[in-house]
Amino acid sequence: MPRRALIVDDNAANRELLAIMLQRLGYSGVGVSEAQSARDMMERELFDVVFLDLKLANGCGLDLAREVRSRQGEKRPWLVAVSGISPEEGAGLVRPDGFDAFLPKPFSVEDLSRVIESLPARA
Repeated sequence: MPRRALIVDDNAANRELLAIMLQRLGYSGVGVSEAQSARDMMERELFDVVFLDLKLANGCGLDLAREVRSRQGEKRPWLVAVSGISPEEGAGLVRPDGFDAFLPKPFSVEDLSRVIESLPARA
């Protein structure tokens, strides 16, 4: 069974491109455009990893990441920030109360693979 990924980005083209790249890496990706839709999906389905755009039309990816951490604790999916900010700024988002990894835009399948491989295995 393919691993599951949730893509949260208000840009449809970005969601589709990331889903295609994830499929090449053995993931089944589903995309939503807003934070509330992501909350609803995570209540109904289990995901291995969630890719969150930092700047959503109706919210902030960091706020959603913090909410997921507080609600789901250690059973939560991996949280990856996706943004066009600098790698230095993105590295500051990877912390105990934020994201597990940062993927700077634009990115290649190889970049995506490296980020996924950097996530520790869960029992």
